[in-house]
Amino acid sequence: MKIKNNIIRSRSNSSRHGAAAVEAALLLPMLFIVTFGAIDIAQYINLAQMVTQASREGGRIASRNATGSIDEVETALMDYFGNCFPNLSNNDLSAAVTFRLLNEDSEEITNLAETVSGDPYSIEVTFDYEYVRWLNGLDYWDGTINISTTHFRRE
Repeated sequence: MKIKNNIIRSRSNSSRHGAAAVEAALLLPMLFIVTFGAIDIAQYINLAQMVTQASREGGRIASRNATGSIDEVETALMDYFGNCFPNLSNNDLSAAVTFRLLNEDSEEITNLAETVSGDPYSIEVTFDYEYVRWLNGLDYWDGTINISTTHFRRE
């Protein structure tokens, strides 16, 4: 009787070997999609934080009374993003980053020397995510651009 039970058990175990391979074949693609999607979302969130920090840095530079030109603000922004993305070329970085300085009426400021001390201003920094994205070809972000605005007063 003991021999018969062992034969029955070994037959039932041998019929399950193919099921694990089928289950793995069905689940692994979904696991990869979820994993790489989570990586892409985390990278997007990280970029959003960098753009916010760059906007704050640009606002700090632009708010100083000693800052007389917009070129100084642009240099500070490009230096910040250059440190964040050392593998990105200067041409790609210039294409990915744009910014605007705006007065309280949302009119663009072209000369910081003509601004009045104490008046409210804002800086809007834009970064195109496609320049730093690891997983190209996935269109669920639909060409999303990160935009961050910081409000400040001129010293």
